[in-house]
Formats: sequence, C-alpha cells, structure tokens
Amino acid sequence: MKHVYHQNTIKLPSEDARSKLQNHLANKNIGSVVYYPVGLHQIEFLKGIVPGKLKNTEMLAKTVLSLPVHPGLKEEHIKLIAKEVQKGLQ
Repeated sequence: MKHVYHQNTIKLPSEDARSKLQNHLANKNIGSVVYYPVGLHQIEFLKGIVPGKLKNTEMLAKTVLSLPVHPGLKEEHIKLIAKEVQKGLQ
C-alpha cells in the first residue's frame, strides 16, 4: 500500500530556527516549503471573515516547514532528509 500524503510539516521553535533549517536543507539540495506564510485570516480578500487575532495560527505560520514527501521517495532519501533535519537543528 502506498500513501497519498502531500505534506510532511514540522513545527520549529522559532522563525529563526525555521530559517536556519531551511537554509541548511537548501545547501544540501533538499527542498522545503512554507505553504502558508500568513494565516488565511490575514489574506486581504479574507480579512474580516474571522474577527480578531488568531494567535496560534499566526505563530504556526511563522514556525512550520514542510519537508519532501511523496510515494516515490526512496527509504535512503527519507533517511538522508531525517539526518539533515537533525543536523540543521543543532
């Protein structure tokens, strides 16, 4: 059975930690993505739909990072990504 995951998202302790890890991964030719750099309630055409601030949403928008995931990813690549994530967090 193969999975259909489309995101493997991790939460980092801070925006700086996310930037550091993303730079480290890029230097190792490992892609990573910030899919939602702001909360949906902060996008201009959606403002006002949800009143007030969403503190958790805003914090997560600054600290989450999505790593490569797809059914064709070989186990050796998964291990390499995991190893480089650990290195990048040191």
